[in-house]
Amino acid sequence: MGLLNSFFVGSSPYEGPHILIISLWVITTTLLILFTCLFAKTEKSKVIVIKVTAAVLLLATILSRFIYNEWKLSFIDFLPSSFCSTMGFITPLFVFFCKKDSKNLYYALFAGFMGGLITLFSGDDIGQERVQNTIISYFYHSLMITIAMLCVAVKYSKPTLDKVPRIFIGLSIMVVYGVFSNQVFGYSNNMFLNSPLFEGTPLTWWLTGILMMVIAIIISLIYEAITLKWYDQSLYKCYCFCAKYLKSLKTKALNIINKKQNLETQTSSQPQEFLQEEQTKSQDLTIQDEQTKPQEPSTQKEQTGSQKTNKKRKKN
Repeated sequence: MGLLNSFFVGSSPYEGPHILIISLWVITTTLLILFTCLFAKTEKSKVIVIKVTAAVLLLATILSRFIYNEWKLSFIDFLPSSFCSTMGFITPLFVFFCKKDSKNLYYALFAGFMGGLITLFSGDDIGQERVQNTIISYFYHSLMITIAMLCVAVKYSKPTLDKVPRIFIGLSIMVVYGVFSNQVFGYSNNMFLNSPLFEGTPLTWWLTGILMMVIAIIISLIYEAITLKWYDQSLYKCYCFCAKYLKSLKTKALNIINKKQNLETQTSSQPQEFLQEEQTKSQDLTIQDEQTKPQEPSTQKEQTGSQKTNKKRKKN
């Protein structure tokens, strides 16, 4: 214990102890999800892994209540006095009693996930005077993240957009519980209603709630974009639009080319037609001139001679 105290007590965020805790969480969570996905083939076996993890989380949360109060625990002390300790109770209970992929289950998983994530990576609980407090705090906070990721990985709970309003309802109920516990049980700052999430920051309870809702919407959009293949659909729609637009451009270009060719043929055929008309006119004029032109004397004599011969023949 003395070695652990010297290692953990007085340390700051993102120093050796904090980095060790984050590394252990990454390794154990990865191994658990890989084990469940690879070896838990049936739906029943996956549910068993999830519920065993939930049971460990519930036991760790109960144990934390005893350790925080140095094993001198009254009923008031046992009740959750913060957002994360509340979710440490709610999340495993909802996993036990809510149906698969229900809206209430998703609310519990998401709220626990966010509480655990903020505590794990902020290092707010690192360096406490009692090393037991640090270990149990990071143990159950990291489990809240793990069980949420595990449920999503095996499709026990799907972060879809239709479940986001239930998160708002659940967070609102937690605010009511925070007001009640602060006034009735004498808690100083349950649900961070009286001071920001981190000292010196604007992260009050209502701003933190809004940010959590925005994050929930973004996660749901990303999940639905992947699972519902919005990406492929958008590409297909973009392809159809571009193909339609290019086709219309092609038809317009062909129409312009055809009009241009028609104009060229018309302009090229006009001189030929004009020449033909002129030629026909000149021919007509020559014919008319020939018909109206007076006959020469020689031709007249010939005609009279031929007429006389014709008369003699008739007499004979």
